[in-house]
Amino acid sequence: MSTLSNIIRLIGIFGLGAAFGYIATSQVPMNTKFITSDTPAVMKALTRLSETKIPQNGLNCEVNGTSATIDGMTFNNDVLVGDFIAHYLSWSFLHKNADTPSLMCEGKDIQQCTWSFGEKKSEEGWNRILRFKYNQASSAIDPQSLECIDVP
Repeated sequence: MSTLSNIIRLIGIFGLGAAFGYIATSQVPMNTKFITSDTPAVMKALTRLSETKIPQNGLNCEVNGTSATIDGMTFNNDVLVGDFIAHYLSWSFLHKNADTPSLMCEGKDIQQCTWSFGEKKSEEGWNRILRFKYNQASSAIDPQSLECIDVP
């Protein structure tokens, strides 16, 4: 009997957690654009890095497509920060009613920033994300922290 009541208790806790998570996340409209007072400085720092390659270990997006090796392995082509910016601008002009553009930075001196855009569809949505570390004091981005991620 105690095993059954533990299972019921766990189901109740899980249900409350799920309900709370749904309520908490539904309070932010899906088309909210997250920006802060630092956004212009962050964007300026990104444009200064427009000719900088995103490090291969942080490259998980297909901004410039993919290539295949002789043995059939697929890899993502090199992506510059400027390529990501250009892709976002092209997408934003074509998709005026886009669902998910955002730029959020969290932290104090060295901030972890995430620039995200994409589309939410009933069947297949996607997000493209650029993550990086931004130093508020120097208004600079650590080029080694750049990551580009596609989420299907």
